[in-house]
Amino acid sequence: MGRKISIFLFIFLFRIFYLNGQEINVNINVKNSPLNKVLIEIRDHYNIQISFNDQLLSQFKISINKTFYSTEKAIKSLIEGLPLSFEKNGEVFVIFPDKRIKKPKTYLFAGQVLEWGTLEPLPFSRVIINERNIAADFKGTFAFVSTTDSIFTVRFSHLGYYLLDTVAGAGANQKFLLFPASTYLPEVIVKNNPIEKSTQIGDLAGTMKINHRIANFLPGYSDNSLMNLLRLQPGILASGEQTNDLIIWGSYEGHSQVLFDNYTIYGLKNFNDNISAFNPLVTKDIEVYKGGFDARYGDRVGGIVNATGKNGNTQSPAGTLSINNMTLNGLAEIPLGLNSALLLAVRQTYYNLYDSDDLNLYGTRGGGTGNGNDDNVNVNVFPDYAFHDANLKFTSNLKNGDLFYVSLYGGSDKFSYDFNEGLTIGNFLKKTKEENIQKGGSLFYGKTWGQGNNTNFTYTYSYLQNDYYDNYKILSGRNNRDTVTITNEVTENGISEYVTRIDHRFAMNETHALEGGFGFIHNQAKLYEKNLDAAPILIESKENRLNLFVQDNISLNKRVDFKLGFRLNYPVEIQKIYFEPRFSASVSAYKHWKVNAAWGKYNQFVSKSSSVDDEGNYRYLWMVSDNQNTPVLQASHFVVGTSYHFNDFTFSFESYRKKTTGLTRYVDLNGKNKDGIYQGKSRSYGLDLFVKKDFHGHSAWIAYSLSKTEELFDYFTLDAYRRAPQDQRHEIKFAVLINRDPFFL
Repeated sequence: MGRKISIFLFIFLFRIFYLNGQEINVNINVKNSPLNKVLIEIRDHYNIQISFNDQLLSQFKISINKTFYSTEKAIKSLIEGLPLSFEKNGEVFVIFPDKRIKKPKTYLFAGQVLEWGTLEPLPFSRVIINERNIAADFKGTFAFVSTTDSIFTVRFSHLGYYLLDTVAGAGANQKFLLFPASTYLPEVIVKNNPIEKSTQIGDLAGTMKINHRIANFLPGYSDNSLMNLLRLQPGILASGEQTNDLIIWGSYEGHSQVLFDNYTIYGLKNFNDNISAFNPLVTKDIEVYKGGFDARYGDRVGGIVNATGKNGNTQSPAGTLSINNMTLNGLAEIPLGLNSALLLAVRQTYYNLYDSDDLNLYGTRGGGTGNGNDDNVNVNVFPDYAFHDANLKFTSNLKNGDLFYVSLYGGSDKFSYDFNEGLTIGNFLKKTKEENIQKGGSLFYGKTWGQGNNTNFTYTYSYLQNDYYDNYKILSGRNNRDTVTITNEVTENGISEYVTRIDHRFAMNETHALEGGFGFIHNQAKLYEKNLDAAPILIESKENRLNLFVQDNISLNKRVDFKLGFRLNYPVEIQKIYFEPRFSASVSAYKHWKVNAAWGKYNQFVSKSSSVDDEGNYRYLWMVSDNQNTPVLQASHFVVGTSYHFNDFTFSFESYRKKTTGLTRYVDLNGKNKDGIYQGKSRSYGLDLFVKKDFHGHSAWIAYSLSKTEELFDYFTLDAYRRAPQDQRHEIKFAVLINRDPFFL
């Protein structure tokens, strides 16, 4: 009996000590699960106590399939390699951040892309770092953050410049100089087919880049060569009667915006549209966004042409003088210290471009009775035309890649004609004139921070005034005392804009670059009209609005890049928030192929309202939207395309669809009881084809556009879409640039 009791006690004590010293097996089989959820399952299943920060541990993803022979070993394995540690406090496992574990070291690679010789910043240059695309900003600065390596393989490119392919180490405020495609040195001449690489197309959806350096090889140099080059591209209308405005992918007049040094160029009428809205001699970079553009740009439902002006030569004085059959154009660049420069450019007509013989009117004396006895009469018309504009810019390149400049612009053109002809029934007097005044300016400061981030402060001002006067009367009777006024029309239309904006770009890591900004815009418009048939009309309107944008530039890998962002607009007078989501993607497909797509919503708060009379004549007047008489323009863009680049050969194909609402039109149809202001909408869709080949210093391309633009207004007899005034179904353009230096054809 005693022996049995001893055996029983031994077994009982053994089991107590054995079970206290051994925990049950812990089986864990999870895939990409948050650490906090894994620990909660272990706690509930094995009845143990664990204390941790749920939000902190939810950031860590765990994948494991293993069996552990103790809870302590399981927890230790789960947090291995993470910035976490644990200790056992009684029966509770406490998990906490391990401050002793250092964060992974980051390497910053940041700098600025400049032109060799002049040290001009090259805006929006293309930078490829470790096979990832990084876009430089307005100052040519860029930043890239890596956690894996401090040595980078980089390629810098800018249209019209040699490609720079090199290896560089980590560091901030580095300078990378690109040689122009055509550079002249005192000792030797370095040349590289200056008329090649005229256009960069197909890298992003709906986006083109124009090489300003080939302007001097095109007709109209120093006047309209850049606009001529733009209209030779697919999707930009070259034919029709709308040439005094850029018609991009079926957009109406005033729906597209031209920016120069960040301020708006509304555009002068100029001589037959053969004189550009901005001076080619002072233009450094041109980007064209035909549609689907990202969240950085707003206030237009059409396209964007973003031109950047030269900063001026900070190394030595330089100048250019050009004369052609229309204008005299001069440019002077004056260094002011080591890092500053002053630039001045002036264009001026030097004779009356209109020949009076071309405008002489022929009629019949006596009013043309048709009896065969009337004498032919030659009415002598005396036209007068003058155009001039000027650019003034002061630039200072500060330390660490900072940039400061003040850019000013002023221009005007004036056309008039009159005649005073004595006929049988009396003296015919007519005087007609039109004058346009354009002003603009910007103040810019770009700050580059030590971490490679950039902040830009911008203030801009733009102003356009258009005045039209037409008076036609007949003086008869003794001493011409009897006066019959046939026409007496006065129209004055002005639009102004003030913009204050702050933008910032964060270099997050290898895959993300976050952009954001906010701004304030003030617009004001005035319209005054007077004629014989109605009382004078005076319409004055203004609007203040706040805007904000956020955008993430994501590079998933070496082949896939996309942008995801949005823009918010709040017009104070309308008191409504307008939300504009934007998305674009670019995929490097098989070998040299690329596929691009973009989608977005867009709003415009100032617009050119159209006016049509019973003869089908159109006029366009600037108005500020109040969302009542003049609604806010709203549009959606969808763009998809593909491109192929290899051996100086480029092929690009793009298709698009645009829908716009909020169109406004004043209708004056005599005798049809339809006079009034009407609202409408439009739809545009089409495709662009572009094929280009550079060869032996020469260049040739062909551009074809197939499109359809339709509109629907309330006054239409039938509730059906009609062709819009700017609709152009087919357009084909062909260009050849031949280089036989020193002659170019």
